[in-house]
Amino acid sequence: MQSSASNLQLRLTGGPQQGNMSQLAGPLMIFASACGFGLNPLFVQFLAQEGFDTLTTTFYRFAIPALICAGFLPIARIVWPEACRMLFLGMLNGIGAYFYFDALQTIPVSLAILIYYTYPVFCVAIGWVWRKRRPCRNASLAALLILIAVSLVATPDTLNGVPLSAILTCAIAPLVFAGHIQYLAKPVQNIPATKRVAWSCNGHLLILIPMLMLSPPEQLLPQNISGVYGLLGIAILAAIIPQFLFLSGLKRTAPEQVAIIGASELIIAMLTGTWFMQQTLGQAEITAMLLICIALMIRTRKELQAPA
Repeated sequence: MQSSASNLQLRLTGGPQQGNMSQLAGPLMIFASACGFGLNPLFVQFLAQEGFDTLTTTFYRFAIPALICAGFLPIARIVWPEACRMLFLGMLNGIGAYFYFDALQTIPVSLAILIYYTYPVFCVAIGWVWRKRRPCRNASLAALLILIAVSLVATPDTLNGVPLSAILTCAIAPLVFAGHIQYLAKPVQNIPATKRVAWSCNGHLLILIPMLMLSPPEQLLPQNISGVYGLLGIAILAAIIPQFLFLSGLKRTAPEQVAIIGASELIIAMLTGTWFMQQTLGQAEITAMLLICIALMIRTRKELQAPA
């Protein structure tokens, strides 16, 4: 009798399988968003071949999502401060994205990707200093593995001839993104993810439009259909869709775990980048990706609960 009652309760509540799926929903969304964001280097290189400069590519990446999300801009007056904070975060992200895309054109692609991917280390450090969240052993170990993976490819030979200024400006992107992760994990006010994306995209435009006016591009519009596809790809497949997935999964996943799962972005970026540039992955790159896969499998569920 007691067994029958237990079975009935499991059927009514959905059982442990449904609970496990609910717990996996957040990490799966973060993983899917990382795959989308990982396509950015591919589209940046493609659009460069189509004649677009870095600033124009960065502008379109955020302008198209801003138009798509314009209907979500209306917001209650009580949460106007949060909308302004999203505008500010969007401006910072616009600057970071521009420097990252520029680095993809001025320094080796693999190096730029790896510099960008130091953001898990920044995320753990910012969480410790700002949120007073001391990193657990597993999160620290995973971040260390990722850092070792980056160091395998960022060798003195790779850095030879690379301007220090380009490396420093490229490092702005992971720093800004890490701060973004930490803030959105526990924002001051709660607003729907759609409105966050809309206001953030407009924040990007607030900084990118003046930059375009100060430095008008030689080519503003695509010259053929492949250019149109490239712009739609970087704006939708590599921007708005993964951004919605990221914001939806962020509240269900701890910040440090977000950074660790996001390691898959590097793998996608390296694979698609080398495929597009018709390059082969060396032993160092393959070893680095294997280390990141190991970092992804480190369990941190007990120690890394999402903040309330």
